[in-house]
Amino acid sequence: VRRFADRLFDMVGRIDRLILNAGVMVPPYHVTKDGFESQFQVNYLSHFYLIERLLPLLEKGQDPRVISISSLAGEGGLIRTDVELEAIAHVKKEHYSPMRSYRESKLLQMIHMRELAEKHGDRITFVSVHPGIVNTDLFYRGKYGKVMKTLLKPVAQVGYWTGKLYTPEYGAKTALYLATTDDPLDNGGYYADSAPRLSNPIVEDDEYRAQARNLSRRWVELS
Repeated sequence: VRRFADRLFDMVGRIDRLILNAGVMVPPYHVTKDGFESQFQVNYLSHFYLIERLLPLLEKGQDPRVISISSLAGEGGLIRTDVELEAIAHVKKEHYSPMRSYRESKLLQMIHMRELAEKHGDRITFVSVHPGIVNTDLFYRGKYGKVMKTLLKPVAQVGYWTGKLYTPEYGAKTALYLATTDDPLDNGGYYADSAPRLSNPIVEDDEYRAQARNLSRRWVELS
C-alpha cells in the first residue's frame, strides 16, 4: 500500500474518485508480517493508511469522493473503546472469532469515513456502502471453498430470482451511483441500494472516532 501511494504521487496530480474494495472475509487465523490480524489489516488498516496518504491528491480533485465498500455486518459491530480496538487488531488465536473480526473491520470502515467527513468534509465527500449480498469468490476461499461453491450454486440462482443475492455487476451499482451522481450526498453517511441507510450508532461517538483515528495513525506510522 505504501508503494502504491508513492507511485500515485509520481503518476497523477489529483484524484477525483477513490473506491476502496480490498477485502477478505472470515479467513483462518492469520497474523500479517506487520503484526495485525489479517481482516483488520486488509479490510480496515490498509484503507485507513491509503486515504490518509492520498488526502493531498484528493484535496486537488474535482468534486472528490471516497467510497468505502463496507458491509451490513458492520451494523452489528460492538467495538467502542481503544482497549477493544487493540484487542481486535492483535487478537490471539485462542480468542479469534472470524465473524467478529470481519464485523468489527467493517464497522471501523464506517467510523473512518465519518471521522474524515468531520475533518475534511468541506472539500471531500466520504461515504461507506453496503453493496448487498453479492455472489463473488469471497465466499469460496479457504479450505472448503470448492465444496461451498458446489453447494451454493443452486442457492445463488434462487437468490438472483428473489433479489436476495446480487450479481457482482449489480453489487457495484450503489458504489457507481455514489461516484457519478449529481444528487447531494450525506457526507460521512452509509448507503445501500443507492439510498441512505441507518448506520451503527457507534459511528456517532465523537470520542471513540478520535481514539480510533489516533491509534490507527500510530500503527501505520503517520504520527
